[in-house]
Formats: sequence, structure tokens, C-alpha cells
Amino acid sequence: MRGLRITAHLSTPVATLSQDGRVHLDSVLAYAVMRPIEHTLPPSRQSVQVIEIPALRCLWRDEDGKPLWACSDLMPASPTMQSIEYGHRRYPSDRAHLSKKPSANTAAGQFKEGRRQMLVTAAPLWEAVAIGNRDEVQALLDSISHIGGRSVNYGRVIRWEVTIDDAVTEQDVINRRSVPVAAGLEHSGTLNSFCGWTPPYWYHPWYTACMEPEQCSYQK
Repeated sequence: MRGLRITAHLSTPVATLSQDGRVHLDSVLAYAVMRPIEHTLPPSRQSVQVIEIPALRCLWRDEDGKPLWACSDLMPASPTMQSIEYGHRRYPSDRAHLSKKPSANTAAGQFKEGRRQMLVTAAPLWEAVAIGNRDEVQALLDSISHIGGRSVNYGRVIRWEVTIDDAVTEQDVINRRSVPVAAGLEHSGTLNSFCGWTPPYWYHPWYTACMEPEQCSYQK
């Protein structure tokens, strides 16, 4: 396990639901770890499990065993342009006759229609720091073709670069990511009363008080 600098070279802007524009690198790696397993299982958002990422150092675990991984968020490392756009989810009524259930409840549940605001950030380079195994991290990231809102075809990754940098410390990583207050780790950021800190970030029951980075862009 060594200090790493990770760079994503992108060809399209990145869309995020969060208004800070950050992309959680541990979430990207967790997806890469789980994808081969998910192909053999029926899709479900009902069962949430702790996702292990052996390629990264674990900085801390809470009393339930949920891990805090040694990787920062991906942030733009080059000049950016930002805008607000909206994504719309619509039930494909034109193909409903092909389904076993021609009608669906579009007001709630699995087929609920909606309109979501997204922050779109255009930057050719996104960077993060981590503590981990370079070859294993590189192999996982090479399987990822998009970051952020892939459903709208944003965040197309041309290539990933993972380089060893022994100047990267655990404190560098901690200061550039969300860290639960309960972990008792020194952090240079500010307190956020309620947010996610480990994959899957969308699972609200795991939210807790966290220290958040002050900077909304990557600083070398």
C-alpha cells in the first residue's frame, strides 16, 4: 500500500446530483468491484451490504464494520465551466405493451417519474489521491468508462492514470474527503451535520455527522 495520484482523462462533462461537484472515488471503485458479482444476481436496491475494496487501505471502521477508505474524492484538476441542467425520468409508455404489466404507477415506487437538477462540470482532467495497491487500483479503474451521471452519457473517461507518489499521506487523503466525526481523525475541513461517507452513498440510513473538505476543487 503506497501513496497514489489518480487522474481521469475525460472527453465529456461530468453531471452530479450533489452541488459540490465531487465524485466519490471509493464509490467508483466499489462499483468496479461489485459489477462482476451483480451480473450473476437479480438487480435489487432492497439489500444493502458493506462493499470491500481490498485495493485500498482502510482508515477506520465504525461499530457495524462499515469502512472509511483511504481515497479522496475526484475533483477537477484543470480550468472548469459549470452549468445547471435537468434530467427527466419518464416511464416508456410507448413500449408498455411489450411488458407483462402494461400499466405502472408513475407517481411512486420503481417507475416513479421525476425531474432532477444536476450540476454539470466541464474539465478534461479530474484528480484524486489515495493509499493503496497501484496495479489493483489501475485494473479496477480500467473497467470504468464513465463517472458521474452515466445515464445521461456524461463523464466519458478516455483513460485512467494511476501513479505512485510516496509524498501522499493519509492526512492528505483525509482532508480531501468526507470523514465521520465518530472516527476521531484530524480534519482541516468543516462540519456537515448529515451526509454519506462510504459506498453506497445514496443509502440514507448510513448518513452521519461528517467533516467535509473546505475546497471544492483539487489542490496539489
